[in-house]
Amino acid sequence: MNDLDYNLGVVGLGHWFSWLEKGLGGGRGLNLKKVVGTRSYDDKKALLESFGIGRQDYFVSDREGRIPERFFDGLDLVHISDPNRFHKEQTIESLNNGKYVIVEKTIATNKMEFENITSYVKEEGLERMLYLHLHYLHKQATIGLRDAIPGLVNRYGRIKSVNATFFEPVNGEDPKRTWVLDMENGGLFMDWIHPFEVVFHSTGCRFGKMVGVKDLIVNRDYSETNPTGVESVIMLHGKNYAEDARMATRFAKGTENRFGRKQMVLDFASGARALLSFPGHEEEFNNAMERGKLEIIRDGKLVSTKRFSGPNSSEMFIKEIFEFCEGRNPGLKLQEIAEVFKPQWEYQSMAGSERLVKDVVSINKFLNEGLAEVDCR
Repeated sequence: MNDLDYNLGVVGLGHWFSWLEKGLGGGRGLNLKKVVGTRSYDDKKALLESFGIGRQDYFVSDREGRIPERFFDGLDLVHISDPNRFHKEQTIESLNNGKYVIVEKTIATNKMEFENITSYVKEEGLERMLYLHLHYLHKQATIGLRDAIPGLVNRYGRIKSVNATFFEPVNGEDPKRTWVLDMENGGLFMDWIHPFEVVFHSTGCRFGKMVGVKDLIVNRDYSETNPTGVESVIMLHGKNYAEDARMATRFAKGTENRFGRKQMVLDFASGARALLSFPGHEEEFNNAMERGKLEIIRDGKLVSTKRFSGPNSSEMFIKEIFEFCEGRNPGLKLQEIAEVFKPQWEYQSMAGSERLVKDVVSINKFLNEGLAEVDCR
């Protein structure tokens, strides 16, 4: 093995692996060697064979997500994208076997487990072995906002508020992934932690107290008991923020196509607004020109538009995997990850089934207000 040749084992072949897979091959030196799944080899034979995975290199986890010991033999790196509730123990298993570990979305589903695993990682001196993949950090729009913020604050004053609307239309893949809505996996709020990672990374904020939460059943076909829509308001602090600045977020899964939106609006003290737009996954990966845009609006008029270009988020991720395995420690540090997940722990402390909103009038109001917040002209 040379310095750029790493043997990869994957735990979970679902939604997240499909994006990692786009960056494999091409002589890059990231070699998929083994896979852990929850079903038999024959159930996934065609897919596994397409990745060059034979029966001898496929392993089945148990009902608690535990990984067979033989899986780790000969691997340098483990990528974990199983259901969130298994991430903590699978991460510890992989670290205990001396592997570099990349975990999708989260390393734990509640505050107590998060603190337990971060304490373990620190005590064992394993911080350089663990990488949390928060994929919106690799979006060109996120990077572009970070670069633009100093000039925007200097020109237009501090940020008074942030409004994020992330509405996903009905998707054929989502019915296979309704487990993400269960609170044991962190729920919809965890699934849409992305606006918080964007704001933290791009504006240097700290998250304060959550002052409002509303859970909604936007799509009953996805779930009748778990929120498929969430509205929240949390306080923001930092040198780029005005006093009493707030961030309002609206997330929804399974909306009508006309509601589909992935945008953020930043309002500045002078009255100027910045509208940050993200393309969908398919747009980003199938169109080299779709990397998002940043529009500046003042006095109701469009002042400027910046369209982002460059590598897609999968290409950026692959680059950081090599940096990670070479000890260059990219990504967020544990204390930074803890800040990103503060809103999730705040949300969970306030969540409760008695707050579920199911009536059509309230749901339509939630959806329409979400669109109004991102309609800057």
